[in-house]
Amino acid sequence: MKRHYRILLIESDEDNSSLIQMILESRNYEVIVAKDGEEAIHWTEEKCPDLVLVDIILPGRDGYEVTKEMKQRMMMVPIVAIGPVSTSEAKAKAFACGCQEYILKPFEIEKFLNVIEENLIHRN
Repeated sequence: MKRHYRILLIESDEDNSSLIQMILESRNYEVIVAKDGEEAIHWTEEKCPDLVLVDIILPGRDGYEVTKEMKQRMMMVPIVAIGPVSTSEAKAKAFACGCQEYILKPFEIEKFLNVIEENLIHRN
């Protein structure tokens, strides 16, 4: 029996959020959406996600800062950064904050899902 996974998506752009949520729900993941870091921290404590997807560009605290705080609260949960810039500096900063992966937007759906599945499998 396949385990039911809960994913916290932190994405301020409604169109991106809706698209990512639709993709994840098509694979039977439960998706909790947060529009900013404060909402994400609230859902982290209340819903205990199995994986976090965080957009690097967020209102208020950016995805790097949110990742640092989440890692302090829940060390074992994989966090995958999503960003519009694919520079070695952006990736290095994401990894230094505690992200396991960095996905460039726009992404190919199958590659995106593979990253999600690999991080969920390695968590267990």
